[in-house]
Amino acid sequence: MVQQMVPQVRDCMSRKVFTLRPDMSVFEAIERLLRKKVSGAPVVDEDRWMVGILTEKDCIRVLATFEYSDSHFAGGKVADFMSEVKMVASPDMDLFAVAHHFLATNFPSLPVVEEGRVVGRITRQDVLRGILKFQKRLKEAQAQMGRRLEALQDPKSIEVIQRLV
Repeated sequence: MVQQMVPQVRDCMSRKVFTLRPDMSVFEAIERLLRKKVSGAPVVDEDRWMVGILTEKDCIRVLATFEYSDSHFAGGKVADFMSEVKMVASPDMDLFAVAHHFLATNFPSLPVVEEGRVVGRITRQDVLRGILKFQKRLKEAQAQMGRRLEALQDPKSIEVIQRLV
């Protein structure tokens, strides 16, 4: 019964998801990450299939690449710097599973992917909101159980007993 009360990713995720394209300039992607104040974004093709992820750490490699080369500060495309997707969430995952993912990694957010396509994202803040939602559901269930027990111990009428049964 408790398992049924646990919020799923679809209950907590943001459906507005900021994405990048693999053929986009990495400098344009950095500007967008800064403007949106996000630490990374899924990289998707024209059909919204997820092909990678670009994080702040990936973007810092732009500078490291320049430092170790004799070339000019050319940057490149997002595809040149993006990382392979190591972990995603699905809309039907429960909050316990997502919490374990966040505890096992340093990722501040996870893309939510359904059938290979990005449908949203879930952040640590979303999980915190889900924890409060779960706590509220548990309290409500406990209160309801308390009312049922009280009614069983001291029924006011035959109708109350019939309703409880």
